[in-house]
Amino acid sequence: MKHASIDASLVPHRDSVRRLKRAQTPPEKCREQTITGGSHSPQPNALTCERLTLRPTLDGNESEERRICEEIIRQGWETFLKVGSALASIRNKRLYRDRYETFEEYCRQRWDFSKSHANRLIEAALVAAALTPIGVKLKSESQVRPLVGLAPVKIPAAWKRAEEIAGDGEVTAKVVTSHLINASAG
Repeated sequence: MKHASIDASLVPHRDSVRRLKRAQTPPEKCREQTITGGSHSPQPNALTCERLTLRPTLDGNESEERRICEEIIRQGWETFLKVGSALASIRNKRLYRDRYETFEEYCRQRWDFSKSHANRLIEAALVAAALTPIGVKLKSESQVRPLVGLAPVKIPAAWKRAEEIAGDGEVTAKVVTSHLINASAG
């Protein structure tokens, strides 16, 4: 009997399934509580949790926009620019507010990463937007991290100089950083 082979890339990773289940579970509000025994002697603290019922505050268009943004995030760490833009939309328009109280809580519970990581992706997307008109094809968020904080009009010139320094090599974060350090020293 011949068995069909399964493309491993189509099988969800265990962590992805765990994150998906967590994302479908309503958030909890937990608090520490001292439990007293029958003799009224305090027992060790216990954590009690209750399900929060958050009122849906997104209209149909907002819910659809969040769904589209989340699909982009789900599809692509290799497309970090789209991920950064999608996260910026969710953060700036507070499209998480019907399920999470804060953007930080949204990032942690929905995507299992920190708010600071989300902000790095958002900032990288903003820098990339300044580089796209000059035809730059970025490979990773770390390449543009040193350019975060520069005025958008200065980003293309800084990148061009980093390309000159790299020559035939790849423009890495180290190359960009060394250019910025040399430019500020000179």
